[in-house]
Amino acid sequence: MPPALNRNLVGTWHYKATSGLIDGAPTTGSLRFKPDGTVDDPDQVLGSNQQQSSGSIIAKLYTVSNESVAIRLATKDQIVAIIFLNVDANTCDKITLRPAYDQSGNYIELTDKAN
Repeated sequence: MPPALNRNLVGTWHYKATSGLIDGAPTTGSLRFKPDGTVDDPDQVLGSNQQQSSGSIIAKLYTVSNESVAIRLATKDQIVAIIFLNVDANTCDKITLRPAYDQSGNYIELTDKAN
């Protein structure tokens, strides 16, 4: 039996999506979910850190509640985007997520976890 989602998500995962989560974002890469609620996104699969109208993205944060994950993209002064993901599957070596707003069947797979 896999750990609860909030514990299982912590670590470095290979990321693969059927489409870019944010327009123009890559569909493959890696993400590291840290115990402090921050996300390292070296491949910018959650969107680039480029200048937004309200400043550059300086933090990517996540929270887990029940069977969903919320990812917040923040500038120095405010949250500029929130991505809501529903959990379809949570196993020891794979987590499958679906964007809550997407009815077209897109999904994200997190696989090959390294701690």
